[in-house]
Amino acid sequence: MLLILAGSAGLKFALIAPAGGLEPRGDEIAYLIAARSIEKTGVPKYPYEQWDEAHASPVMPYFLGACRKVFGRERYRAAARAIQVVLSTLTVLLIFLIARRLFGARVAVVAAAVVGFYPPLVAFSHYFYAETIYIFLEVAVVAALVGPLLERRAGARSTSATGGGRYEEGGRYEEGGRYEEGGRRAGVSWRRGLAAGLLGGAAALTRSVFVPQALLIVGWLLWGRAVPWKPRLATAGIFLAGMALVIAPWSVRNTLRYGHFLLIDTNAGNVLYKNLNAILPENYDIGMQNRWSLERAAYLGEPRFRSRVHVDDPIEREHAEVRAAIAYAFRHPARYLRNCWMRALELLNPTSFLVRELRSPEQYRGLGPRLRGAVVMLSIGAAMAIMLCSVAGLFGANLMKNHWLLVLLIAANTAMCVSIISMSRYRLPMMPLLIPFAVAGVSRFPRILRGKRTAAAAIALGLLMLWSWVCYVPLSFHSK
Repeated sequence: MLLILAGSAGLKFALIAPAGGLEPRGDEIAYLIAARSIEKTGVPKYPYEQWDEAHASPVMPYFLGACRKVFGRERYRAAARAIQVVLSTLTVLLIFLIARRLFGARVAVVAAAVVGFYPPLVAFSHYFYAETIYIFLEVAVVAALVGPLLERRAGARSTSATGGGRYEEGGRYEEGGRYEEGGRRAGVSWRRGLAAGLLGGAAALTRSVFVPQALLIVGWLLWGRAVPWKPRLATAGIFLAGMALVIAPWSVRNTLRYGHFLLIDTNAGNVLYKNLNAILPENYDIGMQNRWSLERAAYLGEPRFRSRVHVDDPIEREHAEVRAAIAYAFRHPARYLRNCWMRALELLNPTSFLVRELRSPEQYRGLGPRLRGAVVMLSIGAAMAIMLCSVAGLFGANLMKNHWLLVLLIAANTAMCVSIISMSRYRLPMMPLLIPFAVAGVSRFPRILRGKRTAAAAIALGLLMLWSWVCYVPLSFHSK
């Protein structure tokens, strides 16, 4: 593990200098402009009409603003990248700890190596997007919650042969949540619950999509049948209280500033406008960068293309945009379901923002065409392999209490991508959670294939992945 951590961190730090030549794109530009505004006025200002300080999550712009203040205008970009590299490397360690508890030490080491060197995760540690910070916080929440569900008494001895969570002497706890009276107090450590809540609050302020995921986490905490209900209820309450401690100050600040209650920042109105509309959903992966704008300019069909909601008050404008999007989906359910189907298919798209950058002549200028092509194929192949093997791992997984936390978060991310937005950047936080299942799935392939139904499912899935490869790989070699 030390070699994996050192190798992953070394690779990412070595790429900081070449990353200095990358031209910021899209949201990166908005965050950098907001950071400059924070330094001057203390308030983030954005270059886009539909972005304002109340409706863009604050962690990334304030993080860049703090780096600009501390390290100066010339060095803050490199400093921000270095801090993201540290967080990305800590994510590798957290995945190792999670996978060791769920699947054992061998799977944990391989999963950590895959996370440490997975090309998009390496690349995003150098971009000025919120993904690296959000992934670290989300994985840290999981790591805090999949610890032992039983607190040991002083002087009690525990044994763990595989990292799977078996505790003995007097009382016994197994990973599935089974508890036998005798040696321990049942219940999750309040420290872990509070830590998870504080980290979850920071994750929600980084990307507001964590808020509905937090509700799933509360349901998971309350569901455990083997642990008495009082400790479960207390832990869920502590988790929510920790989140509230982080989120409440920002909510109060915005409510006082705008005169309307605002729980948390969200760019939902803008996202829903571009994805719950007449044409195909927005996607800026390679080969699809201009699809939405070109289709919008040429669209003359039915249903009519819905327009923006123009309201002066930013809070009310956001609420009106969300209501308009939901009403549009109900008025045109066939069109909405068609777009959901298209988004579901694009979950199989193995291209990514990294592939887009590699195929752009303006970016990564120091890399030759052969090396670019090799990294492109490595990125595509790794994504396809993780998706295929993770499904096999989920088929063969024991749906224990701790496993269910990851399954719920993966399902929530998938549902969000299918129902709203399917860009690969929004799928990236799901990959570190899938990778331990993917590695476990590889070890279960022989067992899975012995069953007729699971073998048929695996073959069908393989053919679907092959179709996706044939369909999307050619797009990866377009630069326009």
